[in-house]
Amino acid sequence: MSFVIWKNLAGQERVKEFLDSAFQKGTLGHAFLFCGERGTGKFAAGIDLVMSLLCTSSENRPCWECESCRKIRNYAHPDFHALMPVVLQKEHRSDGKLSDAGWQHISKSVKDRVDNPYAPRDSSGIPSIPLEWLKEINHAVMRGPLEGDRNAVIIDGVDLMKK
Repeated sequence: MSFVIWKNLAGQERVKEFLDSAFQKGTLGHAFLFCGERGTGKFAAGIDLVMSLLCTSSENRPCWECESCRKIRNYAHPDFHALMPVVLQKEHRSDGKLSDAGWQHISKSVKDRVDNPYAPRDSSGIPSIPLEWLKEINHAVMRGPLEGDRNAVIIDGVDLMKK
């Protein structure tokens, strides 16, 4: 029986034990809310859990070596979706919609966050989640998984958003 390898998440032993037990028993809930102070590893826990869920290894998960794990680390897995507030500049929008530069900025922001989940976020400006991105993730989840047997979504940093 496989168990979760918590490579990103430091500390938080009670959280790890709870999620490990649910993962091993196959009783993970459909959603989890990780809350706490900045720097406590909420996003790191989410990444480790998503990698464990989508990993194709039959051994301990995540293996960090299979195609699925590599795709998640490169933010290229079609069944992994991340939603996080970003600060957009004028050049990221055109005609009221996200420009190609805007989509590239968002993709780079998410990839950087996956690569280093404990790095401080850019706080210059008011972060927001573009409506187009919410719609895209909703469509992706409704369509169903493309490679595995489930979709995984991380919604990060909603507490940073302002109206």
